[in-house]
Amino acid sequence: MRAVNWGRVAFTHFRPGGAIAKSYRQVEERGSLASDYIVSGAHVIGPAAARKRDCLLAVMNIEFEDNFTGTPRLQVFGPTGLVAEKPLGDFPPLACRHFLLSELFPGLESDPAHPFTLRMQVPNALMIVSALHLDYVRRDIALEHGSDRHSTFMDIKC
Repeated sequence: MRAVNWGRVAFTHFRPGGAIAKSYRQVEERGSLASDYIVSGAHVIGPAAARKRDCLLAVMNIEFEDNFTGTPRLQVFGPTGLVAEKPLGDFPPLACRHFLLSELFPGLESDPAHPFTLRMQVPNALMIVSALHLDYVRRDIALEHGSDRHSTFMDIKC
C-alpha cells in the first residue's frame, strides 16, 4: 500500500492457500464457525470533522471452490469487553467490500492508550479481514492482515 500524498508505504503478509484455509474448519475449538478472525490495534479518535485516527477494513469471502455465501458479524472490543457489534450483510463467493470503522459505528471512539480489537465471525464461509490503520496526525499508515483465531502452527501443519 502506498500513500503517495503522505510519502508512506506499508506491506502485510498474504493468507495461506485454500487447502490450508479449509483445514481451519477441522479445529475442534472453533465450533460451527467457518471463520473467526481477529484484528488488533484499531483506533477511532476524534470527531468526523477533525479525525485523528481511523481504520479501513477490507472484508473478503475467499470461497473459490465452493459456493458458500458469507454472513459476517463484526464485534468491537475495548478494555471493558464487547462495546459494539454489527452484521455486515451477505458476501457471495470472492466478494470484497471496504468499511471505514468510524462509519460502521458512528459515535464510537477508542481511548488513545487502549485500541480496539475487532473480531469477525462467519458461520458459513471462509472469510478474511485486513485493516489499514490511518493516522491523520502523523500522516502514517500501517497494514494488518488479521489472523484466524485457530490458525496456529500447532493446529495447522504448514
